[in-house]
Amino acid sequence: SNPDDPRMAAQSDTYLVLKKLEKTDCGSLAVCVTKNSGLEVCSMTAHVLSGAVRPRTGVRTEKESAVYHASSEICRGEKVTLVKYTILTDSIRRKDVAEAAKHDMMQAESKGIDYYYQAQSEYMEHFWHSSEMTIDGADGINDSVSFNMYELLQSASNDCHSNIAAKGLSGEGYEGHYFWDTEMFILP
Repeated sequence: SNPDDPRMAAQSDTYLVLKKLEKTDCGSLAVCVTKNSGLEVCSMTAHVLSGAVRPRTGVRTEKESAVYHASSEICRGEKVTLVKYTILTDSIRRKDVAEAAKHDMMQAESKGIDYYYQAQSEYMEHFWHSSEMTIDGADGINDSVSFNMYELLQSASNDCHSNIAAKGLSGEGYEGHYFWDTEMFILP
């Protein structure tokens, strides 16, 4: 962190303390506790390798990280696909973050990646149908407005537990804090 940036805390930039790290068959699960508030968060990953001939895969833990390795022989014209699923859970929304992540991962893998591509496509189609607008005038203004609307969409939560953080998802300034004047961040 930059000690001269007034938006960043001058202390350590370590906000999560690792509580549990484990390997799974094709990924990993990490449970951490937030340093100040004591909230638990879990990140679980799983990898699905398809089309590989004699694949070599594995997961190993290194200090506070889990590393997935995959390799395969492939010839010209052949196709190998690696899909990585990531599930994030927190103790605000779920009582047991690790069990919730495992449950959600089983559902995600059983649905398959094509389900999520289709669901995302339908979600975005609905979003643009209900929110797209056109402004007559200067070139590029519509692209700018659309970009800002998309940025607001990805920064906004659909539950009662979170708000729009200053800097949204695009920056570390303000460390994800919410402010009383959130509307001023949204307005532009």
